[in-house]
Amino acid sequence: MDRKDMASAYHKRGFNCAQSVALPFSKELDLEPDLITRAMEGFGGGMGGI
Repeated sequence: MDRKDMASAYHKRGFNCAQSVALPFSKELDLEPDLITRAMEGFGGGMGGI
């Protein structure tokens, strides 16, 4: 499965857009998926709150 398909699968499972795009890179970044999920949480809804 390529990264695009992985991102789509994560999004279908309920992850926000930022998490879905970042999670397929967890191995390359040598980061735990849980850390990526928490770090990207605020970006999915927009950081400006507008």
